[in-house]
Amino acid sequence: MELRHKVTMISPDIKLAKDEGTQKVLTQLVKQLNDMYKNVYDDLSRILPETVSSLPSAGSEYLNRFMTVTQGSASDKLYICIYNTSTSSYEWKEISYV
Repeated sequence: MELRHKVTMISPDIKLAKDEGTQKVLTQLVKQLNDMYKNVYDDLSRILPETVSSLPSAGSEYLNRFMTVTQGSASDKLYICIYNTSTSSYEWKEISYV
């Protein structure tokens, strides 16, 4: 996934904090912010469909992921990977364009 807006965050130098307790709090805060932004990025990447020429085998690693299949001059098709409880297996389900 390519983001249109690149963000650069310059973290403050935690060592400038005068006491060790403040340094620990700032370190935890920076880690939490980093984890939060990573999780948001991961969520966005799962929403945006990946473009492929053929679908990979459906499996747990693709659950709820979208794929757009393009095949030359044929129309693109959009799929989502789901878990079918009737067959206890993962499968790609085509999503019809409206």
